[in-house]
Amino acid sequence: MVVVEFGAVACWSPSAGEITTSAAQVEHALGLPSPSTGGDEQLSVRVNEPDDAVTFRDLRLKRLTREHLRLVSEVLAKSAALRAAEKLVDDTITQNAATVRQLSERGRIGSSSKQVLQAVGFTLAMRERLLARLNVFGTPPETWDSERLYKLYERLADHFDLRPRAAGLETKLEYLSDLSTTLLGFLEHREGKRLEWIVI
Repeated sequence: MVVVEFGAVACWSPSAGEITTSAAQVEHALGLPSPSTGGDEQLSVRVNEPDDAVTFRDLRLKRLTREHLRLVSEVLAKSAALRAAEKLVDDTITQNAATVRQLSERGRIGSSSKQVLQAVGFTLAMRERLLARLNVFGTPPETWDSERLYKLYERLADHFDLRPRAAGLETKLEYLSDLSTTLLGFLEHREGKRLEWIVI
């Protein structure tokens, strides 16, 4: 088991019971909720191959070193974290669809101040998590002094589409950010009108 940054755990050749036990151990040690099962990723790794290669079905290595363990674990963790973030963001966009429809059809929103502020807070938190913690575009330290490991990391990153997915997620977050700004503007206008009526 390899515990990686941004809330991910990589298990090598685990059984279902070992995954559950590992999740419980991490939860107990860190005092955090169990890792989400919504962002699982899997990769078959074959060792003692003629050359290092990434295929559609598996990763083939001449030998498995500690550096390989950390490198593969980080790529899988990034992909799993991206998958979990994508699901959260997509769910939020779906939840906001009714509000967008209200704006389009009636020119007003029925959301409460609390709902709007929660949407703004979620967007800010997700952008901070993606940009500051996930760091999809950075390469692991293991690749800095090894061209072989760097090339392997790049092939794995391409295999899991890390950069396009991160860019797509950032685009969706920009949309949610723009929507939040619009909703805050409507909210401010609505509160201003309410105060005017109170004064009158």
